Amino acid sequence: MSEQKLRLDGGAHQIPAIWQPGAPAVLLVHGTNGSKDDVGGLLRRLAHALAARGVGSLRIDLPGCGESDLPQSACTITSQVADVTTAFRWLSARPETTGVGVLGFSQGAFVTAQATTAITPDALAVWSPMSRVGDFFTELHEIAKRDGSAPMPPSPGFSPWRFGLEWFETALAARPLTALAAYTKPLFVLAAADDDLTGPAQARELFAHAGSHRAHLRVLSDADHIFNVLTDDQHKAEEAITLTADWLATTLKETP
Repeated sequence: MSEQKLRLDGGAHQIPAIWQPGAPAVLLVHGTNGSKDDVGGLLRRLAHALAARGVGSLRIDLPGCGESDLPQSACTITSQVADVTTAFRWLSARPETTGVGVLGFSQGAFVTAQATTAITPDALAVWSPMSRVGDFFTELHEIAKRDGSAPMPPSPGFSPWRFGLEWFETALAARPLTALAAYTKPLFVLAAADDDLTGPAQARELFAHAGSHRAHLRVLSDADHIFNVLTDDQHKAEEAITLTADWLATTLKETP
Protein backbone atom coordinates (compact mmCIF):
# COMPACT_ATOMS: atom_id res chain seq x y z
CA MET A 1 0.00 0.00 0.00
CA SER A 2 1.12 3.58 -0.63
CA GLU A 3 2.26 5.97 2.07
CA GLN A 4 -0.29 8.21 3.77
CA LYS A 5 0.37 11.68 5.20
CA LEU A 6 -1.25 12.14 8.61
CA ARG A 7 -1.56 14.61 11.46
CA LEU A 8 -1.69 12.83 14.80
CA ASP A 9 -3.40 14.45 17.78
CA GLY A 10 -0.65 15.58 20.14
CA GLY A 11 -3.04 17.42 22.46
CA ALA A 12 -2.25 21.11 22.02
CA HIS A 13 -0.51 20.49 18.67
CA GLN A 14 -0.55 18.18 15.68
CA ILE A 15 2.23 15.68 14.94
CA PRO A 16 3.10 15.47 11.20
CA ALA A 17 3.51 11.84 10.19
CA ILE A 18 3.79 9.46 7.26
CA TRP A 19 2.14 6.06 7.66
CA GLN A 20 3.22 3.10 5.57
CA PRO A 21 0.51 0.53 6.34
CA GLY A 22 1.63 -2.89 7.46
CA ALA A 23 1.76 -5.26 10.40
CA PRO A 24 3.95 -5.54 12.30
CA ALA A 25 5.07 -1.90 12.19
CA VAL A 26 7.93 0.31 13.38
CA LEU A 27 7.95 3.88 14.69
CA LEU A 28 10.94 5.75 13.21
CA VAL A 29 12.30 8.62 15.33
CA HIS A 30 14.76 11.13 13.88
CA GLY A 31 17.58 12.99 15.60
CA THR A 32 18.44 16.62 16.32
CA ASN A 33 17.12 19.00 13.66
CA GLY A 34 15.99 16.04 11.59
CA SER A 35 12.66 15.15 10.08
CA LYS A 36 10.51 12.16 9.26
CA ASP A 37 12.73 11.47 6.21
CA ASP A 38 15.92 12.60 8.00
CA VAL A 39 19.32 13.43 6.56
CA GLY A 40 19.94 11.88 3.16
CA GLY A 41 16.47 10.33 3.31
CA LEU A 42 17.78 7.63 5.67
CA LEU A 43 14.48 7.05 7.49
CA ARG A 44 12.46 7.18 4.27
CA ARG A 45 14.79 4.59 2.78
CA LEU A 46 14.50 2.44 5.91
CA ALA A 47 10.70 2.68 5.69
CA HIS A 48 10.82 1.44 2.10
CA ALA A 49 13.17 -1.40 3.09
CA LEU A 50 10.78 -2.42 5.86
CA ALA A 51 7.83 -2.32 3.44
CA ALA A 52 9.71 -4.65 1.11
CA ARG A 53 9.90 -7.09 4.05
CA GLY A 54 6.20 -6.81 4.84
CA VAL A 55 6.64 -4.42 7.78
CA GLY A 56 4.79 -1.12 8.13
CA SER A 57 6.20 2.09 9.55
CA LEU A 58 5.25 5.46 10.99
CA ARG A 59 7.64 8.40 10.59
CA ILE A 60 7.02 11.57 12.58
CA ASP A 61 8.33 15.12 12.84
CA LEU A 62 9.23 15.90 16.45
CA PRO A 63 8.32 19.32 17.95
CA GLY A 64 9.88 22.21 16.03
CA CYS A 65 11.22 19.89 13.32
CA GLY A 66 10.28 19.24 9.71
CA GLU A 67 6.66 20.20 9.06
CA SER A 68 5.87 20.77 12.75
CA ASP A 69 3.95 23.99 13.41
CA LEU A 70 5.79 24.46 16.70
CA PRO A 71 8.88 26.67 17.14
CA GLN A 72 12.29 25.11 17.65
CA SER A 73 12.16 26.21 21.30
CA ALA A 74 9.31 23.70 21.80
CA CYS A 75 11.75 20.85 21.16
CA THR A 76 12.72 19.47 24.57
CA ILE A 77 13.40 15.94 25.69
CA THR A 78 10.08 15.99 27.54
CA SER A 79 8.08 17.13 24.50
CA GLN A 80 9.83 14.63 22.25
CA VAL A 81 9.15 11.74 24.63
CA ALA A 82 5.50 12.81 24.76
CA ASP A 83 5.17 12.77 20.95
CA VAL A 84 6.97 9.42 20.67
CA THR A 85 4.59 8.01 23.28
CA THR A 86 1.55 9.37 21.41
CA ALA A 87 2.77 7.97 18.08
CA PHE A 88 3.59 4.57 19.60
CA ARG A 89 0.14 4.32 21.16
CA TRP A 90 -1.47 5.29 17.84
CA LEU A 91 0.42 2.42 16.17
CA SER A 92 -0.41 -0.01 18.96
CA ALA A 93 -4.12 0.80 18.68
CA ARG A 94 -4.28 -0.07 14.97
CA PRO A 95 -6.63 -3.05 14.58
CA GLU A 96 -4.17 -4.87 12.32
CA THR A 97 -1.21 -4.42 14.66
CA THR A 98 0.65 -7.62 15.48
CA GLY A 99 3.73 -6.05 17.02
CA VAL A 100 5.30 -2.60 17.27
CA GLY A 101 8.97 -1.76 17.14
CA VAL A 102 10.79 1.56 17.55
CA LEU A 103 13.96 2.90 15.97
CA GLY A 104 15.72 6.01 17.32
CA PHE A 105 18.50 7.80 15.44
CA SER A 106 21.17 9.82 17.32
CA GLN A 107 19.31 12.09 19.78
CA GLY A 108 16.25 10.07 18.77
CA ALA A 109 17.90 7.09 20.46
CA PHE A 110 18.23 9.09 23.69
CA VAL A 111 14.56 10.04 23.42
CA THR A 112 13.32 6.52 22.66
CA ALA A 113 15.36 5.02 25.47
CA GLN A 114 13.84 7.55 27.87
CA ALA A 115 10.39 6.82 26.42
CA THR A 116 10.61 3.18 27.51
CA THR A 117 9.53 4.42 30.93
CA ALA A 118 6.09 4.92 29.34
CA ILE A 119 6.00 2.46 26.42
CA THR A 120 7.27 -1.07 25.81
CA PRO A 121 8.16 -1.73 22.17
CA ASP A 122 8.32 -5.35 21.06
CA ALA A 123 11.75 -4.51 19.61
CA LEU A 124 13.98 -1.44 19.93
CA ALA A 125 16.74 -0.42 17.50
CA VAL A 126 19.05 2.58 17.80
CA TRP A 127 21.43 4.18 15.30
CA SER A 128 24.52 6.18 16.34
CA PRO A 129 22.94 6.62 19.76
CA MET A 130 23.38 9.54 22.10
CA SER A 131 23.40 8.00 25.57
CA ARG A 132 24.16 11.14 27.63
CA VAL A 133 24.70 14.87 27.39
CA GLY A 134 28.38 14.82 26.44
CA ASP A 135 31.10 17.44 26.08
CA PHE A 136 29.70 18.52 22.70
CA PHE A 137 26.79 20.20 24.50
CA THR A 138 28.68 21.78 27.43
CA GLU A 139 29.62 25.03 25.67
CA LEU A 140 26.20 25.24 24.00
CA HIS A 141 24.53 24.93 27.40
CA GLU A 142 26.54 27.88 28.72
CA ILE A 143 25.45 29.97 25.73
CA ALA A 144 21.83 28.97 26.29
CA LYS A 145 22.02 29.94 29.97
CA ARG A 146 23.25 33.37 28.91
CA ASP A 147 21.08 33.96 25.82
CA GLY A 148 18.09 31.67 26.31
CA SER A 149 19.07 29.49 23.35
CA ALA A 150 22.18 28.27 21.55
CA PRO A 151 22.85 27.64 17.84
CA MET A 152 23.76 24.19 16.60
CA PRO A 153 27.08 24.39 14.73
CA PRO A 154 26.46 24.30 10.95
CA SER A 155 26.38 20.78 9.55
CA PRO A 156 25.98 19.62 5.93
CA GLY A 157 22.52 18.28 5.20
CA PHE A 158 20.85 20.19 8.04
CA SER A 159 19.11 23.57 8.24
CA PRO A 160 19.94 26.11 10.99
CA TRP A 161 18.87 25.05 14.48
CA ARG A 162 18.79 26.59 17.96
CA PHE A 163 18.53 24.64 21.20
CA GLY A 164 16.29 26.30 23.78
CA LEU A 165 17.47 26.36 27.38
CA GLU A 166 14.72 23.91 28.34
CA TRP A 167 16.22 21.32 25.98
CA PHE A 168 19.40 21.25 28.08
CA GLU A 169 17.50 21.22 31.36
CA THR A 170 15.29 18.31 30.33
CA ALA A 171 18.21 16.43 28.77
CA LEU A 172 20.24 16.69 31.96
CA ALA A 173 17.23 15.52 34.00
CA ALA A 174 16.58 12.51 31.74
CA ARG A 175 17.85 9.05 32.69
CA PRO A 176 17.81 7.02 29.46
CA LEU A 177 20.37 4.48 30.66
CA THR A 178 18.35 3.77 33.78
CA ALA A 179 15.24 3.40 31.64
CA LEU A 180 16.99 1.05 29.25
CA ALA A 181 18.20 -1.13 32.12
CA ALA A 182 14.54 -1.93 32.82
CA TYR A 183 13.75 -2.70 29.16
CA THR A 184 14.02 -6.46 28.62
CA LYS A 185 12.79 -6.97 25.06
CA PRO A 186 15.08 -7.33 22.00
CA LEU A 187 17.54 -4.47 21.38
CA PHE A 188 19.73 -3.72 18.36
CA VAL A 189 22.47 -1.08 18.67
CA LEU A 190 24.17 0.09 15.47
CA ALA A 191 27.18 2.39 15.80
CA ALA A 192 29.71 3.90 13.40
CA ALA A 193 33.43 3.50 13.98
CA ASP A 194 34.30 6.97 12.64
CA ASP A 195 31.47 8.80 14.42
CA ASP A 196 32.94 12.06 15.75
CA LEU A 197 29.69 13.25 17.34
CA THR A 198 28.42 10.60 19.74
CA GLY A 199 31.12 8.09 18.91
CA PRO A 200 30.93 4.32 19.29
CA ALA A 201 31.75 4.84 22.99
CA GLN A 202 28.22 6.08 23.71
CA ALA A 203 26.77 3.12 21.81
CA ARG A 204 28.84 0.74 23.92
CA GLU A 205 27.76 2.57 27.09
CA LEU A 206 24.11 2.21 26.11
CA PHE A 207 24.62 -1.46 25.23
CA ALA A 208 26.36 -2.11 28.57
CA HIS A 209 23.34 -0.74 30.46
CA ALA A 210 20.80 -2.77 28.49
CA GLY A 211 18.50 -4.94 30.56
CA SER A 212 17.71 -7.10 27.55
CA HIS A 213 19.23 -10.57 27.29
CA ARG A 214 18.60 -10.32 23.54
CA ALA A 215 20.75 -7.25 22.91
CA HIS A 216 23.05 -6.99 19.90
CA LEU A 217 25.77 -4.43 19.17
CA ARG A 218 27.22 -3.82 15.73
CA VAL A 219 29.86 -1.21 14.82
CA LEU A 220 30.19 -0.33 11.14
CA SER A 221 33.78 0.28 10.06
CA ASP A 222 34.68 3.31 7.94
CA ALA A 223 31.33 5.00 8.66
CA ASP A 224 30.53 8.40 10.14
CA HIS A 225 27.65 9.43 12.42
CA ILE A 226 25.17 9.37 9.53
CA PHE A 227 26.64 6.30 7.81
CA ASN A 228 28.28 8.36 5.01
CA VAL A 229 24.86 9.12 3.55
CA LEU A 230 25.96 12.51 2.17
CA THR A 231 28.82 11.01 0.16
CA ASP A 232 28.79 9.47 -3.29
CA ASP A 233 29.48 6.03 -1.80
CA GLN A 234 26.21 4.74 -0.31
CA HIS A 235 27.50 1.32 0.74
CA LYS A 236 27.55 2.07 4.49
CA ALA A 237 24.13 3.72 4.42
CA GLU A 238 22.71 0.73 2.58
CA GLU A 239 24.44 -1.65 5.00
CA ALA A 240 22.88 0.16 7.97
CA ILE A 241 19.44 0.07 6.38
CA THR A 242 19.68 -3.60 5.38
CA LEU A 243 21.01 -4.81 8.74
CA THR A 244 18.32 -2.91 10.62
CA ALA A 245 15.41 -3.80 8.36
CA ASP A 246 16.38 -7.47 8.46
CA TRP A 247 16.67 -7.46 12.26
CA LEU A 248 13.40 -5.60 12.83
CA ALA A 249 11.44 -7.75 10.36
CA THR A 250 12.77 -11.01 11.78
CA THR A 251 12.37 -9.98 15.42
CA LEU A 252 8.88 -8.50 15.10
CA LYS A 253 7.55 -11.43 13.11
CA GLU A 254 8.63 -13.68 15.97
CA THR A 255 6.50 -11.63 18.40
CA PRO A 256 3.63 -13.74 19.78
